[in-house]
Amino acid sequence: MFRTALRNVLAHKAKLLMTALAVTLGVAFVAGSLVFSSTVSRAYSDAVSSDLRGIDLAVTEGWDDGPLHPDQRLLDEIAALPETGAVFGDVRGNAALAGPDGERVGELWSSTAGSIVEGDERRTLVEGRLPEGEDELVIDSRTAERTGFTTGDTVTWSTDGPGRTATVTGVFETEDGDVAAGGTLLLFAPDVAQEIFLEPGQYGQLNVTAAPGVSQDELRSAVEPLVTDSLDLATGTELVAEQERSIASYTEGLRTGLLIFAGISLFVGIFIIANTFTMLVTQRIRELALLRAVGASRRQVTRSVLIESFVVGLLAGATGLVVGIGVALLLRATIAGEASGLPAGELVVGLDSVLVSLGVGVVVTMLSAWLPARRAAKIPPAAAVGAAYAPATRRGLVVRTTVGAVLTVLGGALALVRATDDMSSNFLIMTFGAMVLLTGVILLTPVLSRPVIAAVRPLLRPFGFLGDLARRNALRDSRRTAATASALMIGLTLITALTVGAAGMQRAMAEELEQTVSADYEVRMFSTMSMSSDVREAVAAAPEVTASTGLATEYVEFDAGSAGDGGAILHGVNGADLPELMALELAEGESARLGEGEILLDADTAAERGLGTGDTVALRLGEAEQVEEFTVVGVYEDHRTLYGMVTDVSVLERNGISTEDRFVWAMTEGGVSPATTEALRAAVGDSPALSVLDREAMIAEVSAEADTALTLVYALLGMAVVIAVLGVVNTLAMSVMERRSEIGMLRAVGLDRSGVARMVRLESVVISLFGGVLGIGLGIFIGWAGGLKLAEQMSTYQLVLPYERLGLFLLLAAVVGVVAALWPARRAARTDMLSAIHAT
Repeated sequence: MFRTALRNVLAHKAKLLMTALAVTLGVAFVAGSLVFSSTVSRAYSDAVSSDLRGIDLAVTEGWDDGPLHPDQRLLDEIAALPETGAVFGDVRGNAALAGPDGERVGELWSSTAGSIVEGDERRTLVEGRLPEGEDELVIDSRTAERTGFTTGDTVTWSTDGPGRTATVTGVFETEDGDVAAGGTLLLFAPDVAQEIFLEPGQYGQLNVTAAPGVSQDELRSAVEPLVTDSLDLATGTELVAEQERSIASYTEGLRTGLLIFAGISLFVGIFIIANTFTMLVTQRIRELALLRAVGASRRQVTRSVLIESFVVGLLAGATGLVVGIGVALLLRATIAGEASGLPAGELVVGLDSVLVSLGVGVVVTMLSAWLPARRAAKIPPAAAVGAAYAPATRRGLVVRTTVGAVLTVLGGALALVRATDDMSSNFLIMTFGAMVLLTGVILLTPVLSRPVIAAVRPLLRPFGFLGDLARRNALRDSRRTAATASALMIGLTLITALTVGAAGMQRAMAEELEQTVSADYEVRMFSTMSMSSDVREAVAAAPEVTASTGLATEYVEFDAGSAGDGGAILHGVNGADLPELMALELAEGESARLGEGEILLDADTAAERGLGTGDTVALRLGEAEQVEEFTVVGVYEDHRTLYGMVTDVSVLERNGISTEDRFVWAMTEGGVSPATTEALRAAVGDSPALSVLDREAMIAEVSAEADTALTLVYALLGMAVVIAVLGVVNTLAMSVMERRSEIGMLRAVGLDRSGVARMVRLESVVISLFGGVLGIGLGIFIGWAGGLKLAEQMSTYQLVLPYERLGLFLLLAAVVGVVAALWPARRAARTDMLSAIHAT
C-alpha cells in the first residue's frame, strides 16, 4: 500500500500541485513568522549583551514613597573599594532629534539620551571629542549616517518641551538596542544629563567593573553594605538574563500576532486540501474499488490515501520552510529597522522553526485528507465493475445543514449578547461567537449556494447559454462549490469585519472630537508622555494666541466626610479660558469659567458623590495632603477628555503637584492658517518631540492611526486570499478534467475554444462572487456586533458602512474569479474534442 500511495502521488502530481502550493504558502507564513521573530530576538539579545559589556554590577534606582537614585557620594564610596576596577554613573531619558528637514528622526519611544564619560566601553568615540557644556552633545554613528550630521553641526533636540539647540562635538559607535532598532541616542556631559533628566549629583544607574581576579558575586558582597535597601543591585549576568526575559516577552507577542494570521492562512488551506482529495477520491472510484476487490481492507485504503497526504504534506512543509526563510528576509527588509523600531540582525533559523514547519505541513495535510480517506474506504468492490456508486448521501447533507444551522444561530446570539459589565469580557465572548458563527455558515454553504448563485442569474443573461452553463456547473457539486467559496469567504469576512469596525470607530472619534474640543490647535507629545509646563507658557505667550490651556492630571482623595471615601481624577486647566477651548455641555450651572476655589464635576462623579451646583467639596492635595475646599459651580455631561473633576491649574501648582500637561489647546486670532501653524511651531522652538495640530489634522490623525493598522492587517490577510485563489484554480482545473468528455461534446456541436474558455471563466467568477457575497455579508454582521459593544463606551459610535471599500472587496472577489480561471480556462479551451469523446 505504501508503494501504491507513492505511485498515486506521482501519477496525480499535476492535480496535487495546487494543494501542495497551498500548504507551502501556509507553512511559509508560519516558518517566516518563527524565523523573523527569532531573528529579532537574537538581534535584541546581541545588542543588549554588547551594551552591557564590561558591567559586572549595576546599582539601579528604587522606590520608597518616590523615586530614589544613586548619587555621587555612593559612586565615590564604591570607587574606593579594592574590589572595584572602575565605576561609571549613567543617566538615561527620552529626547527627540530633528533632522535636517526639521522633522523628527525615528520614533520618540526609541529616541533616547544619556551621559557619556571617558573610558565607557559601550560607546566608542570615532570622531571629534566628548561634550562638555550644556550646548554640546555627541550622536551615534547610525543617526549621523542617515541624517548627514557631523562634528561641528548645530542640531535641534528636545525632551518634553520647546526645542533646544546644541553643537555636535563627536560621533560614537554603540550596540545599543534602541539604536539598532532605528532609534537615536544623544549623549551629554554627566552634569548636563543630570540637569536635564534628574537632579545634580544623581544617576539613574551606577555601572561597576570588578578589579582583576574579583568575581561578580564577590563584587556584589563588597558593594552591598554601602547600598540602602531602597536601591536595587544586579550582577552583569543577572542584568543580561533580565533583559533577555523582557526581550522574549516582547518578541513572543510579535510571534503570536504573526502566527495568528499564519493560522488563518492554514485554515483556508484546509478547505483546498480536503476539496482536492475529495475530488481525487471521486475520480478514482474504480481504481480504489479494484483495490478492495483484490483484497485490500478498508483500513488499508484509508491508510493509502493518508500516506499520499503525508508525502504531499512533507514535501510542501520542506518547501514552505525554504520559502519561509525568504519571507523572513522580506520581513526583515521591510518591517525591521528605522521605520518600525525593530532591530535587523543575522537571520536565525532554529531547530524549532524546522520541526514546526515540517510538522505543520504534515499534520494539516493529513487532517484535511482524513475525511476523504474515510470516504475512499467506503467504496464497495462492486464499483470496480461499473456498478453505480454515490459517495455523497442526502442524509449527510441534512446532518451537515442541521449542525450548521444550530451553530449559526448560537454563534450569532453569542456575538450579540452582553454577558457582563466588563467590556473586554464581552469582546472575548463576541469573538468566540463570531468563530462559531463562521463555522456554522461554512457548514451551510452547500445549501446557501443555490439561492445565492440563483440571485446572480440576471447578471449572466447577457452571456446567453454560456452563462447558464456556468451557473449549472457551479451548482453541479454544491459541496465542492461550498468548500471553494468558503476559502475566499473566510478572508473577506475578517477583512470586512475589521473595515466596518474601524470605519465606525473613526467616525465616532472624529465626532467626539468635534463635540468636545472647540480649540483651533492642539499641541501634544508625539508619544503618550506628558509635556513640560514650559510648552503651555510658550503657547500662551505667542502673539497669535487669544486663549489657551494645558491639561494637567492628578488623582486626588476626598477629605473624609466631604463626599465619601476614595478619590477621583482632578484636571488642572486655565479656568478663565476653558469655555472658549472645550465644548462642555452643562447639566447644571451657568458657565464653565472657573475662578479661585471653584470646581466642575462630570455627571458620573456628581451622581456618585451626591453633589450638585453650590455644594462644597474638600480634597486632600499634594504629598502634604493639604485640605482645600471648593465650590461646585457646574456639572457637565460625559466628556472625551475631561472626566472626573476640573479646577484651575494654580491649585495644583501651589500644592506642589506636577503640572506637566497631556495636551495644550489654543484659540488663535483669525483661526487656522499656515502662517499661524508655523508661528506656533516656532513658539515651541520647532521641538521635534511636539506635534502642532490644527482641527483638520486632529481628525486626520485619528483616521491615520486606524488606516495604518488596517493596511497592516490587509497585508497579513493577503496570504489567505492568495491561498483562496489557488483553491479556485485547483477546483476548476480538476473540474475541467472531470468534464473532459462533456467539453469535447460541446466542441463537437459547435462551441468554439473562446466559448469554452468564457464558460470556465464565468463559472469561476460565479463561485468567487458567492464566496465574496457571503464573506462581506458575514463581515458586516460581525462588524456591527462589535460596534454594539463599542457603543456602550462611546456614545458617538454608529454603524458606518464604507460602501467604496465594500464595493472594492466585491470587485476583488470577481477579479479573483477571473485570475483563477486563466489556466483552467486555457486548458479547457485546448481540449481535443475527438480524444475527449473517445474517452467516454
